[in-house]
Amino acid sequence: MEKEWIKPYYQAIVRTSTGKYTILESLARWIDPEYGMIPPNEFIPVLSHYHKLHELDLYMVEHVCRNYEKVKLAGFPILQVTINFSAQDFDHVDVVKELNSILERYGVSRKCIIVEITEQDLAKATENFLVQLERIREEGYKLWIDDFGSGYSSLSVFSQYKFDRIKFDMELIRHLDDNNGANRKILRAFVKLCREMNIHTLAEGVETEEHLKYLKEIDCEMVQGYLFNKPSDFDTTISDYKDIKTVEFESAEEREEMNANWLSVK
Repeated sequence: MEKEWIKPYYQAIVRTSTGKYTILESLARWIDPEYGMIPPNEFIPVLSHYHKLHELDLYMVEHVCRNYEKVKLAGFPILQVTINFSAQDFDHVDVVKELNSILERYGVSRKCIIVEITEQDLAKATENFLVQLERIREEGYKLWIDDFGSGYSSLSVFSQYKFDRIKFDMELIRHLDDNNGANRKILRAFVKLCREMNIHTLAEGVETEEHLKYLKEIDCEMVQGYLFNKPSDFDTTISDYKDIKTVEFESAEEREEMNANWLSVK
């Protein structure tokens, strides 16, 4: 991190009904000058073991905020960006205070940053963690639950916690037709439940037109995956989006309107 070999890579989140790019997810990637790309599943567990994940996650916030300045200079649309946080972070720092401090330093609105927490982390949440999660939403940030359906799923998340969007784990999408199409029925039911609970929806791991067709059919609100693009560094992301003439971006006003309209359909 001191040498900035770890960088945020970005992947688009797409509005299912319109195909417009609406949000970007930021993902930590270690680009080592000697070993090349070191995947997160190799360095994240090490940071977790030594209780250093909070340093990485706040580092990512800092670099995403730096990139917002470049976005303005490039005349690129200002999209919301999601940043992943670990439950461990909340045991070592006041996450809300640190978030506010970094955003104020760079003049970035709280509406621009979305906090993502995995359902796995919710399953082992401490009281301090839950208190800080509530403060995140009180301070004006959106809170998403990531990896729902990855093996820790419990319907209690709908009644015990307050969050803005649920991200269905990519394994649900990749195995749509396993076991006589069980995941198709599960996803349809979850989308309906989320709407009833005023919770927005997103499906990860969309890789084929068949995946997209089904998610449109059940009206899952947003989608993300290799069908649209792979994660790339900031400069490549900006360059690619400028070159792809067919890409359209939601404005902030359009995003708010589309979100409200989706929830209004019961």
